[in-house]
Amino acid sequence: MTTRQEQKEKKAEEIALTALDLFVKKGYAATKTSEISKAVSISEGLLFHYYKSKEILLETLVDIAIQENKQWINIEEVDPVAYFKKVIEAVIQCLKEDDANAKFFMLIAQLKQNEGIPAHIYKKVLKQEEDASITVDIIKKGQKQGSIRPGDPYALLYLFSDTLHSMALRHTLHQNVSYPEPQWILDILLNHS
Repeated sequence: MTTRQEQKEKKAEEIALTALDLFVKKGYAATKTSEISKAVSISEGLLFHYYKSKEILLETLVDIAIQENKQWINIEEVDPVAYFKKVIEAVIQCLKEDDANAKFFMLIAQLKQNEGIPAHIYKKVLKQEEDASITVDIIKKGQKQGSIRPGDPYALLYLFSDTLHSMALRHTLHQNVSYPEPQWILDILLNHS
């Protein structure tokens, strides 16, 4: 038997995932709270009982997405090639496990392009970009070792991450898709000379 608190948490999660779906499909600004509440079959007033505003709901989703992303950045690996292989495998596994994970990728990608969101949330999204410097350092290390191709490390990082985001987009649009072999994506970074 579920407790009242568990029911409340389950409903809050349902609201958040419904909002995520609508934000990805329509955009944050175009999504009305009445649409979210209707999609979860609750009143708009009850929606505000769970989330005081649409802004708080968006911030909750952004925080979840950032937390998920940090697990890939913090993969403990000394070897740059092994690090990126683990990141690719983790992303593919994450997309396979839950359709919502692809939508989190898409939400962050959309928010990076949309300055119409609340400023403090936009700063969180941009801060995530700043955290990419950790990954750039790993690319530079691989370049010094000769395992990662030469070139602008930021350009390599963007090519790599854009490929992962494209996988998430494809998954969002067509859930029953096949995934590339991790090695194919890894080859983007490898020094083949």
